[in-house]
Amino acid sequence: MENEIQQTIVIRAYSLYQLAELYSVTPRVMKRWLSTLQPALGPRIGRYYYLEQVLLIIEKLGTPGVYTGED
Repeated sequence: MENEIQQTIVIRAYSLYQLAELYSVTPRVMKRWLSTLQPALGPRIGRYYYLEQVLLIIEKLGTPGVYTGED
């Protein structure tokens, strides 16, 4: 029997600190992770990453709080 964990994530604009909280990492770590995605992400609008950027972040980093078992 497999255990499935489902988490609902609201896709909206997020600040760096909010994204870090979603992924349970420090803002410093989140900033480092996002720096590798910067060419594809483009600039933020003010303090926030907009919807398309958040979708790209989730696509590249995976769903927050979900362990895939990949190393």
